[in-house]
Amino acid sequence: MPADRFPLMLMTMLGVAPVCVRGNGHAPAASTTAPAPEAADETGRLRIEGRFVTHLLLTRAGGSWEQVSIDREGMARLPAGSYVLRTVQLQDPNSAAGWWGWMPQERRVVVTQGGLTTLRVGGPLRQKLSAQRNGRAIVLSHELIGIGGERYRSNSGRGPTFTVYDGNRRIGSGQFEYG
Repeated sequence: MPADRFPLMLMTMLGVAPVCVRGNGHAPAASTTAPAPEAADETGRLRIEGRFVTHLLLTRAGGSWEQVSIDREGMARLPAGSYVLRTVQLQDPNSAAGWWGWMPQERRVVVTQGGLTTLRVGGPLRQKLSAQRNGRAIVLSHELIGIGGERYRSNSGRGPTFTVYDGNRRIGSGQFEYG
């Protein structure tokens, strides 16, 4: 799925009409709600402390949605205000691999006028594997966790695969399912 379509697709799936959409690539682009040059002092900068982040989907207090493109240096300019981080989109620049992340708890982001706000999201991602016994079966769970505690899944829709060995003998394999 193209990187610029994910947040809009998510909003469509959630039944929410976007109010403000900024950019569709790594470089911030102008939009109808972008601040005019004379109003530039009403904005602040957002610095991402993490790798591979290309887009954020935020909501403002009034409920409007804002898609923010992150430049290659991990920076974006936003109107000053309070936001809630909804999703994070990651793209590995060396492959076609992409992930989207969501917050297990509400994460507020406050952008101050003329200021710099740092947000810890993105890579490197940490893999967490857990196993629980359920009668004679073992239930495996897999999570990808970002530096800020956010959870990620692949944009491909396919879960990672696994193989179980008893010594050197392969006794089973499968694929994790999301959800």
